[in-house]
Amino acid sequence: MSNQLRQHIFTLLALLALCTFIYAFSSEQSTDAARQIDTTFHKLPHEADGYRVYREERGSKRELLLDTPSETRNVVATASISEEPGKNGDFGRVRFSPSRRYLEYAVYYWEGGSGYVYDIQDKKIVFTAPMGSGSFTTDEKFYYTCYYAAFDGSLDATVYRSSDFAPVAKVFKKYPDLIPDDTLWDWNMIRCYEDPQTRKIVYEFGTYDGLGGDDVTFDMIDRTQFQAARRFVFDPTSAQLTEQGV
Repeated sequence: MSNQLRQHIFTLLALLALCTFIYAFSSEQSTDAARQIDTTFHKLPHEADGYRVYREERGSKRELLLDTPSETRNVVATASISEEPGKNGDFGRVRFSPSRRYLEYAVYYWEGGSGYVYDIQDKKIVFTAPMGSGSFTTDEKFYYTCYYAAFDGSLDATVYRSSDFAPVAKVFKKYPDLIPDDTLWDWNMIRCYEDPQTRKIVYEFGTYDGLGGDDVTFDMIDRTQFQAARRFVFDPTSAQLTEQGV
């Protein structure tokens, strides 16, 4: 084999290696971009990356339907249509998880409702929580909730392992002094989110004077009027929950 031929082969191999590196890097970047957390709950219908969720009415019931790249018209849930407010159900506040493995949605009834996490692959509900109170981490290894309703005193701030939705950290259990009682406390709103730099789950308890709405995210990232009084951080690597200074 001549030196010139060897040089050509070496050049081709080097170019192939470079192309492989560029492809791997771009694929990784594309994957990261695709797995960004959707912090907004959406109205129906909603579509993302070939997945579409919508409602239809059929007789005396409403159906929440899901189209995926491989199947259409999967019935996720049903609710009754009724002139009685307490029996008339509807759907809303939908959101897909980063990998599109899960669908979050809410079922509304008069003066109330519930939130659900639906496993698209296994076609079943895997978690129930107050509507609009939870979110997946970017890698989908954890699902975390934060919820406080002043009118009935219900509250929740828990990190769950998404493989089986078992709780791995309960803020109110570890720090019971946070639970409101008849005395004054220094918070009226919970903010929870995944830190985009550290990938740790942050819980902040503080005061908030703004008004909510369908266009406001429940993880509170865009609620600039929120003033934190206490902050707690869950480290997914060590599975430890600790309090940190504000």
